[in-house]
Amino acid sequence: THLGSEGADVFSAMVARALADAVPALRRQLLP
Repeated sequence: THLGSEGADVFSAMVARALADAVPALRRQLLP
């Protein structure tokens, strides 16, 4: 992405946390 690998890691972690909050059933698959 245009963010580079570090920026992509940060952004994907933010999205995973937001999705886990929105859909708790997916939490185990999204977060370590």
